[in-house]
Amino acid sequence: MRVTDLRVVGFKSFVDPVHLKIEPGLTGIVGPNGCGKSNILESLRWVMGATSARALRGGEMDDVIFAGTDKRPARDIAEVVISLDNREGRAPAPFDQDPVLEVSRKIRRAAGSNFKINGKEVRARDVQLLFADASTGANSPALVRQNQVSELINAKPENRRRILEEAAGISGLYTRRHEAELKLRGAQTNLERLDDVIQAMQDQLNGLRRQARQATKYRAVAEEIRTLETFLFAQRYNEAQSALAQAQENQRKAEQELADATLAANKAAAAAENSDESLGGLREEQAVAEAILRRLEGQRIACERDLQSARDALNAAEADMIRIRNDKAREQTLFEDATQNLQLVSEALANLPDRSALDGEIEQAKTATSQANELREAAEAALTTAISQRAAAVAERNAQSRAYEDAKAQLRRRQEALARIEADVARLKLALPNDDVLAIARKEAEAIGDAANTAAERADQSEKEAEEAAAQETDAREAARQAQNQLDRLMSELKALEAMTKKPVAGSWAKVLDTIRPQAGYERAVAAAFGDELQAALDAKAPAAWTGQEVRSFDWPKEVTALTDFVTQVPVQLEARLAGIGLVDSALFDRLTDLPTGGRLVTMEGDMRRWDGFVRRKDAVSSAAVELEQRNRLESLQGQVPAAQDTAQGLAKAAAEARAKADQKRAQARHARAEAPRAFAAVAGARDRIARLEADFARARASFEQAEISAAAAAEELNQASLLVDVAADLLAALPPEADTSQLNEMQGQAQAARAGANQAQASLNQILSRAGARDSQEANLKRDLGSWQTRLKAAEARLLELDQESAKAMARKQAATDAPVDIEKRQRELLSQVPAAQARKAKADDALSQTESNIRSLRDQDRMASQALSAAREARAAATIRTEAATERLAELSDEIRRALQMDPADCERRARAALGEAFDQTTIQATEQRLAKLLYDREAIGGVNLRADEEVAEQEARLTALVADKDDLTSAIAKLRGGVDQINEEGKERLVAAFDTVHGHFRVLFEALFDGGTAELRLTESDDPLGGGLEVYACPPGKKLQSLTLMSGGEQALTASALIFAVFLSNPAPICVLDEVDAPLDDSNVDRYCRLLNEMRQRTETRFIVITHHPITMARMDRLFGVTMAERGVSQLVSVDLSRAEALISAE
Repeated sequence: MRVTDLRVVGFKSFVDPVHLKIEPGLTGIVGPNGCGKSNILESLRWVMGATSARALRGGEMDDVIFAGTDKRPARDIAEVVISLDNREGRAPAPFDQDPVLEVSRKIRRAAGSNFKINGKEVRARDVQLLFADASTGANSPALVRQNQVSELINAKPENRRRILEEAAGISGLYTRRHEAELKLRGAQTNLERLDDVIQAMQDQLNGLRRQARQATKYRAVAEEIRTLETFLFAQRYNEAQSALAQAQENQRKAEQELADATLAANKAAAAAENSDESLGGLREEQAVAEAILRRLEGQRIACERDLQSARDALNAAEADMIRIRNDKAREQTLFEDATQNLQLVSEALANLPDRSALDGEIEQAKTATSQANELREAAEAALTTAISQRAAAVAERNAQSRAYEDAKAQLRRRQEALARIEADVARLKLALPNDDVLAIARKEAEAIGDAANTAAERADQSEKEAEEAAAQETDAREAARQAQNQLDRLMSELKALEAMTKKPVAGSWAKVLDTIRPQAGYERAVAAAFGDELQAALDAKAPAAWTGQEVRSFDWPKEVTALTDFVTQVPVQLEARLAGIGLVDSALFDRLTDLPTGGRLVTMEGDMRRWDGFVRRKDAVSSAAVELEQRNRLESLQGQVPAAQDTAQGLAKAAAEARAKADQKRAQARHARAEAPRAFAAVAGARDRIARLEADFARARASFEQAEISAAAAAEELNQASLLVDVAADLLAALPPEADTSQLNEMQGQAQAARAGANQAQASLNQILSRAGARDSQEANLKRDLGSWQTRLKAAEARLLELDQESAKAMARKQAATDAPVDIEKRQRELLSQVPAAQARKAKADDALSQTESNIRSLRDQDRMASQALSAAREARAAATIRTEAATERLAELSDEIRRALQMDPADCERRARAALGEAFDQTTIQATEQRLAKLLYDREAIGGVNLRADEEVAEQEARLTALVADKDDLTSAIAKLRGGVDQINEEGKERLVAAFDTVHGHFRVLFEALFDGGTAELRLTESDDPLGGGLEVYACPPGKKLQSLTLMSGGEQALTASALIFAVFLSNPAPICVLDEVDAPLDDSNVDRYCRLLNEMRQRTETRFIVITHHPITMARMDRLFGVTMAERGVSQLVSVDLSRAEALISAE
């Protein structure tokens, strides 16, 4: 097989599609460091099945996907496709008939990668074996990455042996041996597991047979229990009917008593209502007398309040008069101060200097300053004009000289450019393409594209359905596996617990441990409470037995809980003992030490304290606690196993259905995928052809149009350049001669004197303006003070007038407040004289009302007693009704219980019990029946869990056991065949490896002598019992040196020797492709020349296609073709090709 093409998209820095044509001979790849050249080699190794992300310079496999740049987003998919020429049919089945193989690997971010060969999805192992059989692969020595030559030099002999495997073509054979050994170990492991399963099934079969015997005994006990339960239900039903009849009679009597009590209560209520009517007039008279008394009291309080108000008004008036006198004195002082300050400010204003004299000085200074500035400006203007005229003349002469020279140079350039452009226009006009070719190619591409899109849509839909079906299959298979694992764990645990908690042997004494059942978590507490006494029997005839005692009550503290609340099944013989056991938290255990006689305290962890001071800690191991926990767990498992079996069977069926559906969808997807690549290959070819045509057309048209535009522009520029030369010559001739500089110096002195006079005049003006500003500021401040004091004087005069008016008003208020108390005291004496008569009338009304209310209370007491009797009668009637309803409900509940338990009508219980017991029905008592029923229930409980399907399961288990024995025989024969296959692979590998060693050894010696122009070298196999596991050692002797190991040679010698070893492998079993990534980097120029001569010889002697990644100019010159890797856009690699023949032609032309 030959490698012909490599297509990369989205892989590392190659975000855009890249197509590398791998042709016979030497193909060179060049480019600056860091542009992505080595990514070409890594894409080859990745598509060949590389599994190590670290070997591809990544942390995880998703790192091979383009990660994005600041201008381009990250991609989610990367794909590499390699094309192989298989016309000789060397590929393994089923691809041996395909002339071309396309091997692709696509990875989706966070979803893993998949492999395809000609559109058919395959395993990674299939791709690895395909390339291994072709003497190449992801780890082939023919794919030499950077520094790999030094790694080969420094490698251990065992690792260096891999190149011999490539030469012998046994890489695939070695892989198959490894797979066969894995299968052999897996088969041996399966055989051991199968033996365990057969033994477990045999044990389960024995257990099922025991369960079948138990089921027969269980059915007989259950029948007798049903008969006794029917008798007890019949007796309880008759008792419930009698209780209901008695409750109905009691209800009738209670209703009669309620009617009598209701009549008496009505009579008492009527008498009480009649007596209430006489209270109306008495209460009205009492209200009138009380209102009169309250009115007089209110008037008295009002007089006292008015008297106090008059006194307060007199005090307020006197206080206001004092305040007014003080305010008048303060305002008089302010008035006098304002008058004095106003006089002082007026005198200061009159003494200020005259403003008119300062104004005259200011005008004279301004006139002098203005005249000086005019002289200065005139002098400066004349100087500036003279300087500008002279500078302009000099600049104009220099500019015209330069313009004339530039115009002449530009005219020459324009003439040369026009000649070149006219020649290009003529050439490009002849090279314009025909548009009909592009139109035909576009129509063909559209038709091919429509067909490819249809095929792609079908493939995508099929793949989507296949992926969904595969996901459903995986989920269903995983669920079935987990359910089966859960069932296996439960069955294993159930079997182990059954073996550890065996039932008592028939004829032996039943132990307490077999009958008592604590709740889950309380096993240690029960074991601590009883200890070894749980091993005692319940039969009084046993040597150690519980006979039972009368249960007595224990007065426990509120922190203590009776242990009996947490024991669901307890024999009656243990009730007395269990009543004296309390349960507490561990924190309270050590504090509660005073226990009643016979009492014990326990904790859930297993601590025990006895009333007589004996203490046993939880650290003391108790086998009884462990056995109780095991029995509770066994009962729980017996309830979980049937549900787990049903779940496992249902999920196994669902997994089988999902697997069938997934197989169907995968077949449909494979067919669709086989069609899509061929269609898209045709589309890609058509698009490439159109792209090339469009690019050629666009380049030709753009070049021609640009040439025409350039020609017109060049002609116009030539005319302008000629005109510019003539104009520049005329302007240069017309310029005047240069002027004298003495007049300019005289004007500079005049301007300097004018500036000095102007500065002096301005300084005098500024001094006079400063004095005038100070005088104006002082005048403004005095005027502001004068206005302020005038305002204060007016305010003081107005405030004095207001205070005189307030003084007159305060005097009037004082006189009015002095006369008011006399009138108020007179009115107060008149009110006090009316109070005794009002009080006498109020006392008389209170006495009459009190007597009448006493009589009414007596009648109400009689009414209340009658009402209480009525309430008691109603409660009695309600209690009787409740008892009747309870009896009815109890009878209904008992009827429902009989129907649920016995599936019969309650009225038929007695008839059926008589039929079952016969004459013994009338002689049988309830107590004896209950005792017999308790014993039977105990016997049934002692039997334990019974599998009523045990007989059927025995037959099913025997059939499965027979099938497993047959599977074991098949597995034993398969192991024997695998061992034979491994031995055969070892023999074949040894023969081919030894033969390859002799061949590689011969080629290596010849190549070494050719590279070093003499010397000698040899290969040696290290000793090993297994040639497939031995090592390879290299010894060399360059000319003039002694024979030594490869690791002791110089760097250049090591590199050339390792290269000779790699090429010796090629000569023995040439690989279809060899990639050398900067192998020549450590070599000097002479050694690079030897290296290139060796490459040329390998190209001639083998069909291997070489890809050489290099920076060395000598190596580049020896390549048949070159590809360049560039990174014009940061982080994005592009592949460009170089036509060496055209490059040589261009160099020759230059």
